[in-house]
Amino acid sequence: MIRFNDSQSIDYVQVISNLGVIVQQEKISSNELNLANLSNGFYFIKVYFENGQSEILKVLLLI
Repeated sequence: MIRFNDSQSIDYVQVISNLGVIVQQEKISSNELNLANLSNGFYFIKVYFENGQSEILKVLLLI
């Protein structure tokens, strides 16, 4: 589970593998993203905000 502590409202997120494949995309109403269904590895999380801006985060997932 990832929690976003951002003052901006999040519209949706994309989880992208290190090979550039979108493995998860979802609209979130809370500031939490569940990654329990993914395998260990590096991922990029692209966060799209309601104001049209976006931000990319790099995450190492170890479950």
